[in-house]
Amino acid sequence: MLCESELSARCVLISGANTFCDDFQLACKLVAIFLHYFFVCTFTWMLVETMHLYRMMTEIRNINHGSMKFYYLVGYVFPGIIVGLAVGLYTDSYGNSRFCWLETSNKLIWGLAGPITFFIALNIVLCIMAVAVSCRAKAGDPDFSILRSGLKAAVVLLPLLAMAWVFGLLAVNDDVTAFHYIFAVSCLLQGVFVFLAHVLLNKRVRSHCGAFL
Repeated sequence: MLCESELSARCVLISGANTFCDDFQLACKLVAIFLHYFFVCTFTWMLVETMHLYRMMTEIRNINHGSMKFYYLVGYVFPGIIVGLAVGLYTDSYGNSRFCWLETSNKLIWGLAGPITFFIALNIVLCIMAVAVSCRAKAGDPDFSILRSGLKAAVVLLPLLAMAWVFGLLAVNDDVTAFHYIFAVSCLLQGVFVFLAHVLLNKRVRSHCGAFL
């Protein structure tokens, strides 16, 4: 779900953020609203991933098989509530004559920056708690070895996501070439890292892939 939210945000940003026409003001607002929603979803699903890792480390039962309702609530419903409130209060602040996104000079930007900062802070706290649990585990435990790898991936991926979000927003607002390059490089690094950490270096994924080859 994290990858789907991230991909959706990137696609909408690249295809629609720099497009504006007086005849399509509603479409421009919708692009900005969807960007707001998908960017918040990206960080809520990052939080869900870390939360799931922490639960796997601390709960005796197997939590990989069960209801996903709580995760969907955090990953999709919470961002919907946040964006819904922002749209209701500041509808006219979505999109402008230059681009279909949020302006950094507008107070609506805190409807994006505030929740994302909060979710990042929660993520960091959960990562610290998960690392503490991991350090107390037996060194040779194969299950914890896999969980440690997932935890390391989450720790590296979080700052990459934050960097892409910040420079993606600055690139659209300020149109500085360096910001565009940093945004593009951070997106590339995310893709490469996700492929390496969750596919190429993941023993379970490799074993499942090997079963079909």
